[in-house]
Amino acid sequence: MKKIIQLLSFTIIITSGYVSPLLADSEITRNILNAFQSIQVVQGEFEQHRKMPVFANAFVSAGKFLSVRNHGLIWETVTPAPSTLIMTPGKVTQKTRGREQTFQASGTGYDGLGVLLPALLDGDLPLLQSYFSVNAQQQPGGWQLTLIPLSTELQSVVSEVNILGSHGQPDEITMAGPNGDQTRIIFTALSLSQEAPDAASLAAFQ
Repeated sequence: MKKIIQLLSFTIIITSGYVSPLLADSEITRNILNAFQSIQVVQGEFEQHRKMPVFANAFVSAGKFLSVRNHGLIWETVTPAPSTLIMTPGKVTQKTRGREQTFQASGTGYDGLGVLLPALLDGDLPLLQSYFSVNAQQQPGGWQLTLIPLSTELQSVVSEVNILGSHGQPDEITMAGPNGDQTRIIFTALSLSQEAPDAASLAAFQ
């Protein structure tokens, strides 16, 4: 269980900027998330930098991901150590070196981390707000969401999440941990589709 906790911390991951005087914070939040509500499938690549106080250099990994509305998120690390996380509502499955482990996330802090990116990409504000306070800012050329965990269980895993985006898509996520660690995820080659997922995409969650 400890390993899956660490992997989720790696996975789920700049607060200055211009705030529009024309829109209230809640309206900015709705506008940002509403842009995702027609999206059915999101896929792309990521580069992840994890900094820990006890190490001088960041741990860097890279891979690809697939998010399908109402099904969940598949997070596949390609380098340096191949592994796959399949996050579906209330459940996390880890696949590493031919071994598979499944954990129930409901009722734990990792339930909130497991729904973070799928809820964002689904534009599901009520789901996000069930785990986090959600604040938004408009910035030149983009936007920022700041998420603060509500429960003590989730606070033991993450203290703050900042999401930067532009042009209707997330660009990067920075997650601050309670012990001074930080995870920054940069997205590239994003593809957002309003078409229903194909059979291959759905089969990946089986």
